[in-house]
Amino acid sequence: MNRKSPTEAPFSMWEYPKEPWSRIHLDFMGPYMDKMFLIIVDAHSKWIEAIILNSITAEITIEALRRVFATHGISKVLVSNNGSTFTSELFKEFAMRNRIKHMFSAPFKPSSNGLAERAVQTVKQGLAKIAEGSLQTKLSRFLFKYRITPHSTTGVPPCKALMGRMLHSPLSMVHPSINDRLVQRQECQRQHHDRHSPIREFEINDNVFVRNYARGDQWLYEVVRQKLGSKMYDVELVDGRIVRRHVDQMRRRLSGGKDPNDEKGNVIVESIIVENVNESGVNDNVRANEKKIATAEVDDYGNVDSEDVVINVGNQSNESGKFMNQNSSGNPKELRRSNRARKARERFGFS
Repeated sequence: MNRKSPTEAPFSMWEYPKEPWSRIHLDFMGPYMDKMFLIIVDAHSKWIEAIILNSITAEITIEALRRVFATHGISKVLVSNNGSTFTSELFKEFAMRNRIKHMFSAPFKPSSNGLAERAVQTVKQGLAKIAEGSLQTKLSRFLFKYRITPHSTTGVPPCKALMGRMLHSPLSMVHPSINDRLVQRQECQRQHHDRHSPIREFEINDNVFVRNYARGDQWLYEVVRQKLGSKMYDVELVDGRIVRRHVDQMRRRLSGGKDPNDEKGNVIVESIIVENVNESGVNDNVRANEKKIATAEVDDYGNVDSEDVVINVGNQSNESGKFMNQNSSGNPKELRRSNRARKARERFGFS
């Protein structure tokens, strides 16, 4: 009979899979440029894998599928045509061992496996537009560009639909990621904050002032005992307690510096060596445990009037005797006086 074919059946579509790489469609392309290609496309993400083959035997095709499954995992459903490679006993055994449901398109009806057929045409057109490089280089360049380009059906790039992320490319530099933008903003904020914030570090056994949040003086004399990270320290109080402070709550304790607890700006004087004369006549050099405060005031220029300095040693005593401010010969110790010519104070318009 020479009658025409009947009218085509109503258009039907494959059910859209809910998970990536759950159903894949296979087909061969070629010979193209004297090579055969195995084309694999994911029905969910439209991701295309194109593998160059020397032949399309079942053994070579299975090895190519193993490499792909090692990257993306084993699919649940595999759709192919009725070619001898896919209908062979070896391929049937491969699908059965990996628990893959193998579905075939209608014989002599390529449109029933239309996703694979469309992928074949896409790869052919892409390779034809790339002039330079070997066949493998052309294929790699095309696949990379295809995978980062939004698909017309899904509206998202195949890489993002399959992997949940964009592949890094020169195009990514035009639209940086949120993470890169956040890191850049944080770095700018840090540089702006640190313009007037010098780096302050303390070592073990350094003498420091630390902020006191209990009753008493606002700043306490302490000693650094342990360094915790880059900005945290454990410091020891005079009574032996250990407290933890941030570097912003600490100040270096220097000789000649101002006492932070004194509103008049009195000066810290280093520990004084005194002699303890006990009842047995033995002289022992003892260093005072605390810094003594000189009662002299600091002028407008930060200079100390040395002639007015009075050392407040205090009435410290022990079981065997009293501390005396004297030298080894028994004579009272004389303080060294400065011969500096003092400049008259300027009151800036006030008399």
